[in-house]
Amino acid sequence: MDWWIWLVVGLLLLLSEAVTPGGFYLFFLGMSAIAVGALSGLGLGGPLWFQWLLFSVLSALCVFLLRQPLQRALLNRKPPVDSMVGDLALAVQEIAAMGSGKVEYRGTAWNARNLTGTTISAQQQCRVESVDGLTLLVRPE
Repeated sequence: MDWWIWLVVGLLLLLSEAVTPGGFYLFFLGMSAIAVGALSGLGLGGPLWFQWLLFSVLSALCVFLLRQPLQRALLNRKPPVDSMVGDLALAVQEIAAMGSGKVEYRGTAWNARNLTGTTISAQQQCRVESVDGLTLLVRPE
């Protein structure tokens, strides 16, 4: 098979991976097709049966050896809001017991919810216990 056909097929597979939630299978098939195309373009591809064998072996190796580590690296990242937990914020207004209000955290106003039965007065420091969307869950310091 001509080298450019492998490259086109590889690019189409990469494009398909980019527009569908595929779990990285098409990514590795596409990369294998591009590798076979590059080898064929350099004159190292050999006969057609060898190109298909090389494509199959490369694809299988990549899927079995690289797919899970790549998925773990890309999909299991913790959001950066975890770094907020434990930090101090300043109540901008009084926040009633178990109520909602506003706090200032790192120079930005945030919605906040008081987790305790104690009122947080304006200008009182409070500690961020967790984050729920765009709301900081706080308790008085």
